[in-house]
Amino acid sequence: MKDSETNNQSNHKSHQMDIQSLIDMCTYKLEKEPNHKKALLLRASSYIKKNELGKVILIRKKFRLQ
Repeated sequence: MKDSETNNQSNHKSHQMDIQSLIDMCTYKLEKEPNHKKALLLRASSYIKKNELGKVILIRKKFRLQ
């Protein structure tokens, strides 16, 4: 495996961890303040980036977002 391929894989894993950290932070905020719109939006967009659309749909249904 080339060094550039290894770096790309490492960067991808780091990006995925950053997205998960953002989801975790938003979830923590929403536990304290369930209607915090910015946390809802950030968490939903993070799930989309992770290709977890099912979770976005559940969030939308739960909060009846349009």
